[in-house]
Amino acid sequence: MPIGAPVIDSRRAGARRERRSGPDAAATPIVMRRLITTRRRVPLDRIDEYLERWARLRRAAEDGGGHGWLFRAAGREDQHVEFLESSDVGRLLEREAVAAALQALDDAFGEGQTEEWEEAPTP
Repeated sequence: MPIGAPVIDSRRAGARRERRSGPDAAATPIVMRRLITTRRRVPLDRIDEYLERWARLRRAAEDGGGHGWLFRAAGREDQHVEFLESSDVGRLLEREAVAAALQALDDAFGEGQTEEWEEAPTP
């Protein structure tokens, strides 16, 4: 293996692998991941409905090459943070199944507070 500075390869869902630089390093594009976060308050008496709708969104994102994670605030079971991640979040959100699942969540529980993040470049 050629010796040189590592090149970050994050083409696989959040995976970070190092590759050594060399003649083939330029042919391996560096793909920066993007992340959409949504903070959403969910009434505890509707949590089962919320989790079912979220599971549909996560499956649709995964079918489109993205990923989804859901976290609940410790000690505040009605507060959730949803994460959708992909190298092309815009394309992911435009997929019919993702858009429909997200709209169903928004219709049932409100739009929440959404923010887009991009992967910070690291050496």
